[in-house]
Amino acid sequence: MKILHRYGERIVMIYDSDDAGQTAMKRGINIALAEGMEVELLELPEDQDPDSFVKQFGKESFEEMKKEEALDFVDFLLHKAGDEGRLDRPTETPKVITEILESISNIPDSIQRQVYVQYLHQKIQKFQKVKETDLFEQLERVMNDKRWEEKRAKKREEVRQRVQEKPDENADPKQQR
Repeated sequence: MKILHRYGERIVMIYDSDDAGQTAMKRGINIALAEGMEVELLELPEDQDPDSFVKQFGKESFEEMKKEEALDFVDFLLHKAGDEGRLDRPTETPKVITEILESISNIPDSIQRQVYVQYLHQKIQKFQKVKETDLFEQLERVMNDKRWEEKRAKKREEVRQRVQEKPDENADPKQQR
């Protein structure tokens, strides 16, 4: 992603609609956001990939479709959740909002994060009346959880390295040489 970022600030991601593609898409969004890129997503018609689409309809059609149908990551994730019926279920809507906030939490620039939280707030009002302050509080919880998990991972790695560096005290000294 660092190499791609050298070529531009904006990336349009295109993923397969199968489960593996959707999982990769969410991971890709977060990686690109963490790199400080503007992320848009494009979903091609069923059974199409960029190569087959260009071969069948031409480069100009692909460029036009990308221009007209690529969505900002917030809009895309909301759209996907809507298509899956997740925004119609009161138990799923908060999960969708938290998932999007988790993606927003990857944005390194605090002002950009604020703008996206405000944008998300506007977009979800038709699904659930949530105060903007509640979104910011949830974002802070998500970011704290992420920091805590990063700390734990760092400590685990330090312990793992110490264990690898330390010779086994119960081992035969002749075997340690």
